[in-house]
Amino acid sequence: MIWFENHLPRAPNMSAFDEVREQINWAETRINVARIKITQYIQHDAFRFVQEVDAQTGEHVRKIVLAKNVPMSIKGYLRNAVVDLKHSFDMSLHAAVGDLGNSRFDKNFPWADSPQSVRGIINGWQSKDKTKVPQAIIDEIWRQEPYATGEGYSGGEDLTREVAKMANNKHSIGIGASAQIQSVSFTNITVISAKSFKLMEPWNPKKKELVLSRHIGLVSYDDPAVTGNVIFERVGRIGPLAAIPTAISFLERAKLCVEGFEAVVRNGNG
Repeated sequence: MIWFENHLPRAPNMSAFDEVREQINWAETRINVARIKITQYIQHDAFRFVQEVDAQTGEHVRKIVLAKNVPMSIKGYLRNAVVDLKHSFDMSLHAAVGDLGNSRFDKNFPWADSPQSVRGIINGWQSKDKTKVPQAIIDEIWRQEPYATGEGYSGGEDLTREVAKMANNKHSIGIGASAQIQSVSFTNITVISAKSFKLMEPWNPKKKELVLSRHIGLVSYDDPAVTGNVIFERVGRIGPLAAIPTAISFLERAKLCVEGFEAVVRNGNG
């Protein structure tokens, strides 16, 4: 999708911070639409039950397989929401620095993997008049902790850092989404005569399936109750991320970001 919204002229009486909130509202709308579409997809299209015989072991195998990939429309809503939110952090910073007197500032919000890296970015800004920012802006950046957790320092937030990394690719290639089983609940398992019986193997992301059981002999049970989820495919330091909760977490951080920088401007001009 083309990001034409970001280049529309500002409406009369609309502040830079109002523009940021509009950007965040677009993202929130996309998250809500994605949530509805994901629910429909998981309930009706995503998975199906399969029974087969393992030719090598002779076992009867029952499993749940992915029947349909996540629709492009869902991926699009998720991708656009995350990228909109990432842009909102940059816009909040630009709005604050501009309102405090440096309209030439052209740097993005200083995401990094450690406080040391954030400090290096800020020190680079402060070495040039064009990118120099007031100390109040720097204090607010530190308050927001735009770095991952790690040894040797306190603070940081891994989930937000991972989402920012996903969104940092200019073409959003890093924001893929796939479906997987979240939980399985069995009832009425009857083992009549079985030489072997194994229940449940973890979801296999490569084969896109979950083996419910393997057995040789007579085993009976109803199709279990199953719940699924859509996850972001990026596997960073904290593993696969559930798409909607992760997007909502990033949304809330974006709201706190604009509120924080707006407070800096308010206090600086007050």
